[in-house]
Amino acid sequence: MSSNNIFLSISVFLNLVLLALFWATLSNTGKDSADLVQLKSDLQAREQDLKQAQTDMTALKGKMGVQGDLIGTADDQDGDTVLGKMDALIAMSDDGTQSERSVEAAMRKMSSLLSNQRIQLQQRQDQLNAEQLRFNNMVAQKQAEVTEHDEAKLKAEKTLESERKIFSEDIDAKDQIIAAVRNDLNDAQAELERVRVEKDTIIADQNERIARQSANLVRLKREKFEREDLSFEIADGRISYVDNNRKVVSINLGRADGLKPGITFSVYQKDNSGIGRRNTEDIKGKIEVTAILGPHRSEARILDPNQAVKKRTGEADRYTFARRSSYYQSKLLRPIAQGDPIYSPAFSRGSKELFSLVGIIDTDGDGKSDREVVRNLIRAAGAGIDNEIGDDGEALVTSEITHKTRFLVIGDLGDQDKTEDTRKKAAYQKIQAAAERLRQDALDNGIRIVSLRAFLDYLGYQAPASPWRKGEDLPTTLSAGAASDGTNGGLGQRQSQGNVSGLYHPEKRRVYNLQDRLGRKGTSGNTSELYKREGTGK
Repeated sequence: MSSNNIFLSISVFLNLVLLALFWATLSNTGKDSADLVQLKSDLQAREQDLKQAQTDMTALKGKMGVQGDLIGTADDQDGDTVLGKMDALIAMSDDGTQSERSVEAAMRKMSSLLSNQRIQLQQRQDQLNAEQLRFNNMVAQKQAEVTEHDEAKLKAEKTLESERKIFSEDIDAKDQIIAAVRNDLNDAQAELERVRVEKDTIIADQNERIARQSANLVRLKREKFEREDLSFEIADGRISYVDNNRKVVSINLGRADGLKPGITFSVYQKDNSGIGRRNTEDIKGKIEVTAILGPHRSEARILDPNQAVKKRTGEADRYTFARRSSYYQSKLLRPIAQGDPIYSPAFSRGSKELFSLVGIIDTDGDGKSDREVVRNLIRAAGAGIDNEIGDDGEALVTSEITHKTRFLVIGDLGDQDKTEDTRKKAAYQKIQAAAERLRQDALDNGIRIVSLRAFLDYLGYQAPASPWRKGEDLPTTLSAGAASDGTNGGLGQRQSQGNVSGLYHPEKRRVYNLQDRLGRKGTSGNTSELYKREGTGK
């Protein structure tokens, strides 16, 4: 507690003591009046001191900002007493670091804090002044820049106004030039339109003429291909030796010519009418290379011509079969000989031949696709395929027919009227459309168009023999008629061909000329030397 409070408390206590003594003196009749007067005088003095102390206390409370009539105790926590309020004020400034808990210490603490706050405020003020100075400098700099920009803007506006005036004058001059050029352009466009009309008329006439000439050219090409039956190919090689016992031949092609085993050739007779003709009757045999013996020498086997006349059920009627048999039997009278030329369109020295294929590929007439067989024949000869349309009409190999294409090979294009299968009808339609397009390309490029049959003959391809199966017709007609089909069975159809030897048939009796390369039917009627009796000539 402070000294002022102690003093005030002592004063109040003394006044009370004095008052008690005064009352005691009054009750004591033995005391004299002088003491009473003195006590009254002292009491008045003490009252004056008390009033002064109360005045001082009121002033002190006013200075401290504390209101209230009750003084309270030193450890009073009541906020309604003077000491309680002062203790609360002291607590507001206590941060736990000060040792003395009094108003003076609180004031010193607050004074120290206030001093620090003033120092920080001064520092902040100094910073603010520095920032204000920097801001003023920046404003002055920006103001100078703005002034400079304003001056530049004013100068640019003056320059722009001057240039706008010059530009306006130039625009007027250009407008006059454009107007003059537009007039010239209109005149030129009118003249151009007149010339265009004249040129369109000329072009239309030329196109019509070109169309007529193109149609005539295509017609002439087709007529040329239809009528031309002359040799247009050169033989690739020749037969150099024939071994009839082994059915092999030697040819003058070998390793140096790029020949490989498996390549087939068609064999022509020496006095042929032309290699590679549409008519393939001059082809008298077919061979397949089996061994390469040297740079220009190889061995090939002779393919059996009889295989070509063996047939399956439904392949041909008896008349057609008999005609084919007669044709190939006549070929047997023209055996392969030394010096015969050989030819294959797929084989070429030093270059790769290209072929275009379209249509259904059936080499033996069994109704099954033999496309892979033809592909292998072409590849075996070192050639390739630049266009190929599959059996379903879809393109398997797509390119363009050019002058490098050797042949356009046409297979079976199908007949939509002979089938009820909608898929086959659609396939036939696609195949025929593709064939027409490729035909036109071939005609435009001067490419030879050949049938699949002729192409296979050129390649020297020999279809394998068709095996006979139970339930089918026999693959040939027996000249003595059909026998029974079992040991104890009855006789079957005993139908003979009815051919009569030329010796006994007056209409068929003709002398056979060995130089007759057509192999006409008939016989000379002469008996073989093997069966003639000595001395009789019979």
